[in-house]
Amino acid sequence: VALNNSGMVEVVEGTLRLDGGGTLDGTIDIQAAGVLMLQAGAFVVPASASLGGDGGLAFGGGSARFENQLSLRGLVSISGGTWDFAADQVFDGLSMSGGNLRGAGRVTFTNSFSWTGGTMLDAGTTALAPGASGSIPGSPGTDLAAARRPEKRWRRWE
Repeated sequence: VALNNSGMVEVVEGTLRLDGGGTLDGTIDIQAAGVLMLQAGAFVVPASASLGGDGGLAFGGGSARFENQLSLRGLVSISGGTWDFAADQVFDGLSMSGGNLRGAGRVTFTNSFSWTGGTMLDAGTTALAPGASGSIPGSPGTDLAAARRPEKRWRRWE
């Protein structure tokens, strides 16, 4: 079942798993003990939406297009699907083991970054903020494709 939201959704604790796609407009607040998991279907988070909080965001499958800057301070986890960041994003951390991170937006991680699988593509930039740490253990499943670029301070790609 699709979730087409124009009101308020709060993820207080545990995991709210969405499998049917939909338009996530309105306000979605993910509290520190909560995780929003987008697992299947096609999701759109329009520019008018507000998605944020101290909790986590997990992508397991399907697809989502984020047309606004999220105000999320928890961990972002990508294990499958296609996640299109049209707007610039700043996240505390990323754990990416599969799927596709794409879009024209600049995606910055302020604390931690672990990339063991999946593809980053399109014209955007992937960045680590000063003081952040990253790990790309040389897994054969990682791919930096098309025009996507890491920031120059990443020694592996200088």
